[in-house]
Amino acid sequence: RGVASIVQLRGSIPLFWGHINTVSPKPDLVLHSEVDPSLNSTKLHFDDLTKRYGSPIVVLNLVRDNPETHKEVPLARAFEGAIAHVQSLWHQEDAAATAVAPSPGGSSPTPTPT
Repeated sequence: RGVASIVQLRGSIPLFWGHINTVSPKPDLVLHSEVDPSLNSTKLHFDDLTKRYGSPIVVLNLVRDNPETHKEVPLARAFEGAIAHVQSLWHQEDAAATAVAPSPGGSSPTPTPT
């Protein structure tokens, strides 16, 4: 018999963003992509979730993305792009990890046959 569990986390989107400080009840969003252009912080966030809870990590994007009624569209698109970027980095890391394995007699890496 197997055992399964689900951990649900709700939180802010792991990107640098904010609102313009105005008197408007619905201020515009501002993305600060210049703060972390390589999305290291986003990747570290998902790496931490994986270490804590294992995989798979399932992301449910609840950001409103209707351009006619919501100002969150740029944030939704940036989040989708960030997730795709983190996934591509993980695939690269997996490929690199499977291409190199420790040799039986020592700790120096040797290529693994494919």
